[in-house]
Amino acid sequence: MLKPYPSFTLAVGGGEEGSYKRRLQQGEFPNWLVNNNYKTIAYGSLESTTQPWEFLRWFSLAFVFSGWLCVIASATRKRLKALNWAS
Repeated sequence: MLKPYPSFTLAVGGGEEGSYKRRLQQGEFPNWLVNNNYKTIAYGSLESTTQPWEFLRWFSLAFVFSGWLCVIASATRKRLKALNWAS
């Protein structure tokens, strides 16, 4: 359901949000929806195979894990160099 402002309520009862729900169920759209007076925060479809943000998530996870591998390798090399085992 589209709303003219964000809110934490999930169940829509009476009041302004309830009137929006009842108007949408009757096929009557609010003015802000008809005039495109809203901003799209997220888009996509749950039926699509790949969401746009999944690539960014997997890239950031790969970047973090490869960074940790570099830190561990560097610390191990530094420790071995301090013990004169590696040059």
